[in-house]
Amino acid sequence: MIHGRVPLISQPHLLHLLPGFGTGGIQSVLCSVINGLGRAFRHTIVSLNGDLRAGQRLAGDLDVELHGSPAKMDGLRERRRLIRSFEPDLVLTSNWGCFDWVIAQAIAPAAPHIHQEHGFGPDEAHREIARRVWARRLVLPFVHRLVVPSVTLEEKARTNWWLKADKVVRIANGVESSDVPARDELQGRDPSTPASWPDDRVTFVTVAPLRPEKRIDRLIRAFTAMPDHTRTALVIVGDGPERPALEALARESGLEHKIVFLGHQEQPARILAHGDIYAITSDTEQLPASVLDAMALGMPVVGTAVGDVPVAVSQANRRFTVQREDEVALTRAMSELAADESLRKAVGDENRRRQRAEFDARAMVEAYGRLFHGACRH
Repeated sequence: MIHGRVPLISQPHLLHLLPGFGTGGIQSVLCSVINGLGRAFRHTIVSLNGDLRAGQRLAGDLDVELHGSPAKMDGLRERRRLIRSFEPDLVLTSNWGCFDWVIAQAIAPAAPHIHQEHGFGPDEAHREIARRVWARRLVLPFVHRLVVPSVTLEEKARTNWWLKADKVVRIANGVESSDVPARDELQGRDPSTPASWPDDRVTFVTVAPLRPEKRIDRLIRAFTAMPDHTRTALVIVGDGPERPALEALARESGLEHKIVFLGHQEQPARILAHGDIYAITSDTEQLPASVLDAMALGMPVVGTAVGDVPVAVSQANRRFTVQREDEVALTRAMSELAADESLRKAVGDENRRRQRAEFDARAMVEAYGRLFHGACRH
């Protein structure tokens, strides 16, 4: 499937290999970067699992070619052959799901190669797998650069994976605050808000694929443990394999009328704009775009202190991020924010200022653009 017009001859050709091009943090970042760079590059995106849904988020006038799952690759030679068939000027791979392709590039590079690590799945949420650590140690020194979004991963790359400092590039995720609707613009009933939205309540909102490592069960338990539910509600935006079990947990709590599952939403920032407090209770994160969206909206953030979440939020917000296994502390933090409107506003205002200063989409796009141009020249 091809988006856009005939490529310009001067455009460098970037080949992006991803485990999937559906929903997720790295997909959101890639779409923002490609859209922001405009026609400075030509892009080919190969989704190894065949999911191409994120392609709908790309601007239609760009030179982007989308490919579903390639024919079964039985070995490194076949992977090298496929990479070369695209004639790229730069190869980009993402996360552990692409590591066979990273190895293929390391053995016989078709072009300069940038690998990106944006986080871990449930199998490495608590501890890295030793064979993967050794694979990264042995192979990543052969890439042109490793890109990470967080201070946490940057430190891991240097200490656990033994990469030299100049091999690792940290580019913080960013969101375009002008694309995020101001909350005061959406007062009252907005057409984008589902009819099931809980009115006149202090509403906790989370946006996440409903996978095990996102630990929405932890959020539901902490919410139901709050001492006062007279004017509170919890809205869960997202879908995934954990949804049936989470809905059952909500029913068992006896508060299912206060816990709303909205499923997948195409414009989650507009949904967030109707909430009061953003909640994130994952076992593993790096620098999630949903947290940055919430900060851009002037919302306080409550949840687990994982990845760069506790350092991304404002100083005033940091005491509301707690150790991931401490559900008592999580409930206490949620209760404090729910009970104090002036506190929510003060913390939210600080978050908005920090997002605009440190996590702006334009700065992210420009950093990727400089990196891509430099790698192509290399």
